[in-house]
Amino acid sequence: MNMHPSHPSENLRATPEIRSDTASDLRSPNGYLVSITQLADIDSSMIDRWKTLEANASEPNPYLSADFIIPAARHLSNPTSLLMVAISDPEYCLRGILVITERSANLRFPFRHYALFKSPHSFIGGVLISKTHQKEVFDTIIYYFRSSRSKYKALYIDDLYISSNVYHHLSNTLFSGVYLHDSYRRAVIDLRSTTRSLVGALDHKKVKDLERCKRKFRKKGVYHWRIVEGSDITEDTVEAFLDLENKGWKGEKNTSIRSSPSEEAFFREMVYNFSGESRIFFTEILIDELIIASTCNFRIDNRVFAFKVSWDVDFRSFSPGMLNEYEFLHYLDRNRNSIHYVDSGSSHDSYIEKFWPDRAHIVNGYCLFSRPLLIFTNLLSAIRNLLRITRRYSRQLKSIMSFRGQ
Repeated sequence: MNMHPSHPSENLRATPEIRSDTASDLRSPNGYLVSITQLADIDSSMIDRWKTLEANASEPNPYLSADFIIPAARHLSNPTSLLMVAISDPEYCLRGILVITERSANLRFPFRHYALFKSPHSFIGGVLISKTHQKEVFDTIIYYFRSSRSKYKALYIDDLYISSNVYHHLSNTLFSGVYLHDSYRRAVIDLRSTTRSLVGALDHKKVKDLERCKRKFRKKGVYHWRIVEGSDITEDTVEAFLDLENKGWKGEKNTSIRSSPSEEAFFREMVYNFSGESRIFFTEILIDELIIASTCNFRIDNRVFAFKVSWDVDFRSFSPGMLNEYEFLHYLDRNRNSIHYVDSGSSHDSYIEKFWPDRAHIVNGYCLFSRPLLIFTNLLSAIRNLLRITRRYSRQLKSIMSFRGQ
């Protein structure tokens, strides 16, 4: 099987069911231009401009990359349902991008609204914005969503860093706000905050167990941990990762990448795109020439974004997945000057919390661009909090009455 797509940079129009549509432009008071286009209709010139913007983004995010979103849209979604909101400065240089879709009302938010596009494999939300034009772009985004050109006055964003510029700007704008419905703490590694060894901070018993596993592996052959990146990523690298993931519990539950042809096509095309500029790497454990554990990760500048993990279930008693994470911590300790931050992409209570010492506050919610909508959602939130408190006290009262009855 070929890792590379036959036409990795082809226009999304190559998909047979994609139809053309017209673009509508809006000039904001600051002179910036908003252009709305179906993602299916963007051409190679726009993709090149998108990639230039990525290289100068205020907050690096691989999940907002053209090399990620385009394969995800092609294989995992319907590109005709996705809109690209492009913000250009008065000289027509691209300064911001949002890819959005329409969503129906739901129990959490009883109005139709937009949502930032997020594939099943995206773990950080946000907006791609030039680091030197943040205020102008945010002002233009807010102007657009408040205007009559925008069908809806709310935008759903999930897995958003509460420390991000997106959250800061949108939650501190007059008559706008962010209506949060969920938040959690994600395991991260912030090497800027401490000089202490990551391995040295691990539980002593955990380290002894992992070193014991390593010795057991060495009795089976030559033990080796390595990083594979850039042009060294081959068909064998991708095949080993997909095979290991499919052998485990994800394969049994048909949730592995290989269990779906479209998921595998997305993964292969995405890896091909990122490997061209060494923005993706795999960590592997080998016994002799046999790969028994593999992780897939993104790297942008001095930030790493953990993406996917896989390991050989035949060696589960040796903890190959944990051992791979342990070796990666050693690698980070040796490379503090070049890597400053690592995002796990995990949910709360993930196993990785046993290894990674720091936490980031992640939120899910709706950006609101209408004063009446903001007032209504604040009222709705107050009612829900009141109901939550009432239910809690009701349970406590029932417990007291039951105790007295006994």
